[in-house]
Amino acid sequence: GEDATITFKDELSQVSPNATLLECRTTGRAYSDGGGTLRDGYVGSNLPISFAGPGSIRESQADSHIPQLKDVQTPTCTQTGSTIDVQIEHVDATLNHYPTKDYYNRDLPVNRAIASILIVSVFIPLDDVKAGVNGTVDCNGFGIGDNSCDDGELPTKNIATDFNPVSASGNQNFAGQGESEKDNYRNYTLYYSSGNFDKYYWGDKNSVWNGPSGQTITRQGDRFVGKGYEWSSRLYSSNTGGIDQTEDSFCDVIDANYMEIIKYSEKTNYTDTRYSHEDELPFILYTGITQGSPDNHMYGGGTITDYYDVEYAADYEDSSFLPSNNGDRQDNNMDAKIKAECNAPATKWYPTIDAARAAQGGVGAVTKVRWKLKPNMVMVPGQTDYWMLLHRVRENRLDNNHPLQSGAMMVNYG
Repeated sequence: GEDATITFKDELSQVSPNATLLECRTTGRAYSDGGGTLRDGYVGSNLPISFAGPGSIRESQADSHIPQLKDVQTPTCTQTGSTIDVQIEHVDATLNHYPTKDYYNRDLPVNRAIASILIVSVFIPLDDVKAGVNGTVDCNGFGIGDNSCDDGELPTKNIATDFNPVSASGNQNFAGQGESEKDNYRNYTLYYSSGNFDKYYWGDKNSVWNGPSGQTITRQGDRFVGKGYEWSSRLYSSNTGGIDQTEDSFCDVIDANYMEIIKYSEKTNYTDTRYSHEDELPFILYTGITQGSPDNHMYGGGTITDYYDVEYAADYEDSSFLPSNNGDRQDNNMDAKIKAECNAPATKWYPTIDAARAAQGGVGAVTKVRWKLKPNMVMVPGQTDYWMLLHRVRENRLDNNHPLQSGAMMVNYG
């Protein structure tokens, strides 16, 4: 009916020995869809918004909302041992009214009629993750990649059970057998110390969030560009573990004969100024903010150079790998060559772009850039950083001033 009560159980026995219920809610979470205003209801980009009306995010997208006002649906969650008993009251279960679009206003599958979305928040002690599956700390929490120690990695399985709705007339789903548990679970592995890194070309026109126009899909590398074209290498890192990371570092190497690393103040392409930047640096930086973060993480306030040391080089250890020198892009030793470039002696690195461009014995341009967290600065759990490193296609080759030939490859390495 239109005022139904839904019940089921959330089973935590395969999650963690000390998993503890924090809260449950049908109001989603606060999220900003632009302009800096946080509104509730967000549960994921491929799902609808969890309620409608005042206070909901993207309120004007009527077909993207579960059509009940905030706090009409009333969830109650009670934990006994490793089981959470869940009850959601005042749900319109007739399925006469349900969202047909997701958060981005895309069509939902026609067989996906969603009446309620519940978020259950569970606390898992970091010590459970540190100890691993056997529950004992054997190698101080750092057993990932060590077959002799399971520390630092905890596979979890969260299962919804006992879901068997009954209609007002007494009809039951699945002939009274209840909802199958075979597709009502989620596996997720937690890590004591872990992180991710990724890199690809990005940025076009006025926004660093647009992919290069003309490229068929992200990472395809089939975009044709002309002289003076500006774009970015997006370098992404995240702390997916449970402790602070102190060794966040990057290095990017370009073919300086074909392309440039340019300052923020030299760009002409991007007009979006919402994200962190400094005129003398070659970056636009977006950092995912973590609530309750300490002052020594990006951003507790301050600038990029308050947290990171940035250095530039003006030559190569061995330039034979460059496309402009007919280098073999299928070279099996490429990783070692790029590491050698990034680990060049300290005397070959300079504190500013201008210093690298003016360096005696250099090529007259920045050939590579590296940056790392300063001492005592950290990357906190859950933090994500998107570094957009600014590039420009040269008018002429740097080494001989000849016009760039058609087919020159704009390749860089990280």
